[in-house]
Amino acid sequence: MLCIFFFLTKNTYTQVPDVFGQPGNRNTSSQRDTSIYETPDTSAVLYFYNDDLKHRRITDTLEAIQIYNPVYRQEYGYYQADIGSPHRQSVYQPLEREGIDLGFHHYDLYLKTARDIRFFNTNHPYSQFSYTAGTTQDEGYVNGLFAQNINNNISAAIDFSRIIHRGGYDSQRVRHTNLGLSAWYRSSNDRYYGFFTWAGNSIKQQNNGGIQSVAHLVDTLYIGRRSLIPVNIETAQSEYNHDELTYTQYFNIFRKRNSPPSVVGRDSSLVRSPQSTVDSDSLAIARDSLAVNRPPSSVGRDSVRRLSLGTGLSHRFRYKRELLKSFDTQPSPFANPDFYGIFRTNERGLRHFVRINKFENRFGAFLYLGKNDAFRFEPALTHAFVQINQEPHDSLLQELRVSGKLSTSIANIFDLNAYAHYELGANLGDYLLKGEAKLKLGSLGTLEGALLQHQYAPDLIQYRVFISQQLIWENDFKKTNETNFMVKYRLPKLNVGKKLTADISGGIQNHLLSNLIYYDTSAVPIQAENELKNIAQVFVNGNFRWGRLHAENKLVVQQTDMMYLRLPRFWSQHSLFYQGPLFKSDGIVRIGADLRYYSSFQTDNWWALTGQFHLQDDRFISQPITDVFVSVKVNRFRAFAKVGNVFQPFAFNTRLIAPNYPTRDIFFRFGLTWAFMD
Repeated sequence: MLCIFFFLTKNTYTQVPDVFGQPGNRNTSSQRDTSIYETPDTSAVLYFYNDDLKHRRITDTLEAIQIYNPVYRQEYGYYQADIGSPHRQSVYQPLEREGIDLGFHHYDLYLKTARDIRFFNTNHPYSQFSYTAGTTQDEGYVNGLFAQNINNNISAAIDFSRIIHRGGYDSQRVRHTNLGLSAWYRSSNDRYYGFFTWAGNSIKQQNNGGIQSVAHLVDTLYIGRRSLIPVNIETAQSEYNHDELTYTQYFNIFRKRNSPPSVVGRDSSLVRSPQSTVDSDSLAIARDSLAVNRPPSSVGRDSVRRLSLGTGLSHRFRYKRELLKSFDTQPSPFANPDFYGIFRTNERGLRHFVRINKFENRFGAFLYLGKNDAFRFEPALTHAFVQINQEPHDSLLQELRVSGKLSTSIANIFDLNAYAHYELGANLGDYLLKGEAKLKLGSLGTLEGALLQHQYAPDLIQYRVFISQQLIWENDFKKTNETNFMVKYRLPKLNVGKKLTADISGGIQNHLLSNLIYYDTSAVPIQAENELKNIAQVFVNGNFRWGRLHAENKLVVQQTDMMYLRLPRFWSQHSLFYQGPLFKSDGIVRIGADLRYYSSFQTDNWWALTGQFHLQDDRFISQPITDVFVSVKVNRFRAFAKVGNVFQPFAFNTRLIAPNYPTRDIFFRFGLTWAFMD
């Protein structure tokens, strides 16, 4: 299977000419699966993370297969032109920062970071292959996973993915490559655990600066021939590398017995970073599983010896490299000679280059007490050397950070998680305080709350930028302060009659920012000093099932200062589908439609040279998109077919995701996933 997988990967990419010239890269895919351990599934394969040893079971539901784009797997909305292109939040959520930040985050959802790499614990070799393609050979998305326990004390896994996409318009090719390697070792007496991780990401993107005129979208000459529409620039590219190597080790001083499986997912549905994936509000996490009538013990629940921590010490070494390079060999494009404005510093070509190398050591302790680890405390001290190469300026800085994590559970009714860190080295004075709580009220439902207080320095791109070694800006911005809170109430499951079931939750979020830094209409960073910016949000999730008909809905209403933070007032996501047995209950079929909509607003424009979205005052954007799909599941085989943006031909125009950046016209996509044991 590995040979077949790499053969297909090689052939898929070689069908696309290598147009990128010099090497360069970057990428981040956060694919944390937070499914509940007790949920039955067709696979008995268990996995965990190196900073959270709770074992989880792999679940491959039809949602995960049919929603192939990582950007659309998030709890709240993002918008983008096409798969592989930069993404932008349409519902504001805070980004948690730690240490020196490069400031390039609009590809984060495609990346595999060291924190996202999974470690596996299985009696049998496990492999999974998936392939998604469009109507041409230039559109492909390949994923491959192989994991095996070499013996009771050693296990290893490889996780690979690649996106290649030509795009609907000229000079839009993308190639994203992700490689994750993981291996763990434990001593026979469980006193020592060691975890090795490599997370390599490469992103290459052609940048066309958008089409020259939106009038071309309704010109009959270009209907069905979008690649012929003139674009603003044809020679610009960006490359981004995001690589991490880590080795984490735990020393159990007081060994703890193997604790029973926990239903608490690693990522909470409270305050989170954009890379996080959260538990679904679905009526059943894995309602399409073929094992729903099978007791958990029949799928090998206790067939492997699980890892667990008691009280002891920990150490983590991490090497991290980020490299961003954007360039254009024609600074004065024929279509618009002044396209680059103040960024046109050299008529022979433009280049923006930044590289960060970080060598980090983290020393910590851990204390796990109580039944089922009801009390957990983990203090830590982190030190890092940071090398910054920002042509033509080099610097060496040091980070020093103290942090602590606390978790407790009381009588399986009240859960509390807290985290804090404070910067003592570079970015002195930066801090993060975060608390999350859940109160289980039994027949009255569940009440959740979260609070985050964050102070952080400007990122590197906001602070200073050179283009072709010429200084464009160097700012002395104040630190940004951000306070976020959330309250959520989830009703108990409602059963009306014999067929109707409802799962409803809702709440409020509020985000208060001072000294906000944003990019103005000329793509230059500006700080709104001494002004508080508030984002108020109300959200409702409602999932309903009537027999075999399902309706899943998310709605958010938000209010903000549109002068600095331009977000849609209304965002919603809906899925309506029929799900039933296939082949006399040997399989499952799902037929339905997904709708994503946000109200009209002045969306930000994209400036590829620095990799940032910035304000624009010319155009309002509204974006309803409907996808029709059919997906099937038979044992460990899953497949789907989808017609995306299905109503575009009837609207007689193409929607814009940003000024002069159209979304994809109606398109066809299909894919398959197959998992193998032994």
